[in-house]
Formats: sequence, C-alpha cells, structure tokens
Amino acid sequence: GGAGAGGDGQPGGDSNNAKEGGGILGHRILPVKKKSYNKNEPEMYQFKLERWTNMGVSVLAAFASEEEADVQLLYDTITEIMLTCPFGGL
Repeated sequence: GGAGAGGDGQPGGDSNNAKEGGGILGHRILPVKKKSYNKNEPEMYQFKLERWTNMGVSVLAAFASEEEADVQLLYDTITEIMLTCPFGGL
C-alpha cells in the first residue's frame, strides 16, 4: 500500500507548463481496488493512471490482474517513476 504520487487527490505537475488548448497539467495514479469485470470470472485488482489537461481529466491507462502482488508491484514501480519526474508526474 501507500499513498504514492498524487495520493493527496491533486494532480502532479505545474500549470505554468500547460500549453494553450489542452496542455498537460499532470498525472495522477489512483489507488488499487478490487473489481469484478464479469460475473463468471474472479475479481481482479486494478488501478488507473489519469492525465490532467486544460480540457479535463482522462484515463490514460488501466491495469488489472487476478494477482494482487503483480498489480501492487506495477503500482509501486509507476509511483516511483512519477516521483522522479519534475513536479511528481508531469
């Protein structure tokens, strides 16, 4: 577990870097959750990576696996990468 980049609910990034008409303001990684995608399938652990722009928020990528440890490892890795980026994820 752990908060990770953007765990405070705020996007990483600097609005001064945003370009006119849809520039990227930052990214946010959402917490790992269990989700059922199909009644006949086991629940999966999933998380999403959001991109924040002048035009709004969109899901950049979603990751899921039946194996919680696999999802947590990927989550932690992406979080560490975001922390090394300027402004924690831009």
